Amino acid sequence: MDFKKTKIAFAVVVAMASGVTIAAQNDVYGTRGGAGAVAGDGDWNITSAASEKIQIEAVADKTLKITADGFTGATSYGAVTNYAVMGGDDVMLSLSVKDSIFQKNTASRGAALVLFSGAQSGDGPGNSHTIADSKFLNNTVTDRGGAVVLLSDNQFELDGTVTFANSCFAENKVVATEGGSLTARNQGGAIYGEGTNVVIASSEFKDNAAYNGGAIALSEGTELDITGSVFKGNSADFRGGAIFTDGTSEISIAGAQFINNQSGDTGGAIAISNFAGATDPVTIKNTLFEGNEARRKGGALVIFNMEEELENANKVTLENVEFRNNRVTDGVGGAIMVEESVTIRGSALFEGNSAAGEEANGGAIYAENGASMTIDATEEADTIVFTGNTVNGEANDVYVAEGSNTKLTGKGAIVMNSGLAGAGSITSSAADVYVGDVSKFTGDLTIDEGVFSVDAGKYLDTTNQVFGTGATVTVSEKGELHLDGVNRSGTIQLVDETGSVTGFNISYDNGFLTGSIGEDGLLTIDTNTDVIANGNFGDDTELITNNLDSLFARGASQREQKILTEITDKYIENGALSKRGADAFRQATGGSATAGAFNVAYDAQTQFTDSIVRHQLNEHRGYGVWADVYYDSNQAKTI
Repeated sequence: MDFKKTKIAFAVVVAMASGVTIAAQNDVYGTRGGAGAVAGDGDWNITSAASEKIQIEAVADKTLKITADGFTGATSYGAVTNYAVMGGDDVMLSLSVKDSIFQKNTASRGAALVLFSGAQSGDGPGNSHTIADSKFLNNTVTDRGGAVVLLSDNQFELDGTVTFANSCFAENKVVATEGGSLTARNQGGAIYGEGTNVVIASSEFKDNAAYNGGAIALSEGTELDITGSVFKGNSADFRGGAIFTDGTSEISIAGAQFINNQSGDTGGAIAISNFAGATDPVTIKNTLFEGNEARRKGGALVIFNMEEELENANKVTLENVEFRNNRVTDGVGGAIMVEESVTIRGSALFEGNSAAGEEANGGAIYAENGASMTIDATEEADTIVFTGNTVNGEANDVYVAEGSNTKLTGKGAIVMNSGLAGAGSITSSAADVYVGDVSKFTGDLTIDEGVFSVDAGKYLDTTNQVFGTGATVTVSEKGELHLDGVNRSGTIQLVDETGSVTGFNISYDNGFLTGSIGEDGLLTIDTNTDVIANGNFGDDTELITNNLDSLFARGASQREQKILTEITDKYIENGALSKRGADAFRQATGGSATAGAFNVAYDAQTQFTDSIVRHQLNEHRGYGVWADVYYDSNQAKTI
């Protein structure tokens, strides 16, 4: 940038060079870019043209209070800049601002502030700037950075740090020039930055607007650190309703809220583009995304793969996050659309997100071809829950496109109540996974470790299949495919003739059922006679077998199923019911088990009644072994 430089008196230059601090208006400094004033290092100079629009006063050691109201930039910059001209040389001052207000200013860029940080290497000083307890309201530009522009004298080389604390940015915007329209250049409704480390703490961004990055847009050479801040009602015509990053090398967001932001194309709250040299560039923790909207991709968050030749992928880690009621109106990924890499870890909730349109998929998450996704319920207490997410009104949580790879990991639980779809590859090693519906999953599932449960009871003796067309399911020695809700004998079509299930380590809600799979993917379920064939029932073994056959022919009631599950969990070891388990079984069925499965001595019918259960388990007295089973599970006093 080649701007005209002003001249100053030699005596004043000597005074500045000797370290004299002038905490007052200082005509040593000339401005650049048509800014109304230059400020920094506790000093300032207001041009005559801006004298009625800008007031500056010193409030503490090198800290200034600025009021800029209604200034119109003459050429490029807005009200205030730290880029001064002193004695024919360009000087970048360090600016500290507190309790200031910048409102209704207009310019080509940075209507309120244009700050240069100076390079950490090269000619610049690597300055840091702090703006605290200040307001930026209704500022307007036609280029970028509705309120603030942050620049480096080495363009895209990372320079110093600018910190915004306890500040408010509201209704700042980038607008088209007269007769024109907004383009990709028109970025950052509140803040635009390049070559700067941007730190935002306990601040609010509300109703800001631009073409990209309704509140914030950052280009190459930037880093972003956000804590405890709120982004609400911001909008972008194209990408990133609140934040758009294009080359940011590291992003950290913690304790933030993104609410009701909107994008006309992708990334209702945040759109993340390619990065330069970062190995783990984005971490978002303890953050809420609610009510955000995009048209095509990522109602809350989109993670792009803009340059496939780049070796460094966009790697995003989400930890202890919530995505509620986000949506895409004509596309994919109601909450998240990922082209590159995303890891969701700790505990998380995806609720009420939606995708709509002719090609809609991924009510909560859509993983594109080539994407890598890890869902990691890290510790035993962690749960990652998907519920109430939809595609065109039908239940769906996650869609994994062909060519994508997904890992389910961790010691905790992963619950997808609304289902999993797509033709991608999934490897599950999480301790506990439940998926409500996999009928539209047509890819490859490998269960390496842990339990992978699917809702299968509704498929008993129907022509419908559990997994989608051509799905392949491989169950390893340490893995387990659990068919939830199966309470009787019958058949279930697991896969069609083009799919396969290998490994056959399949379990049910209780160990008294077993099954065998044919080559056509048809699972036949019957009584597991092996579990009671070890002699612990003596002469009653055949009778009990017949009674179980009768029970599973009609279908176990919810209470009977619960009893069998409790006995299974407590007393089936190495595929057989232990002696203590046989005693518990006898007691649960009325002692001799001669009146039919689950007939009790006090009840001539085929099911436990509430009164008999209460009688048996009252205050942990009576049927000893069986009462132990229920009492240990904290049900004795609640039934």
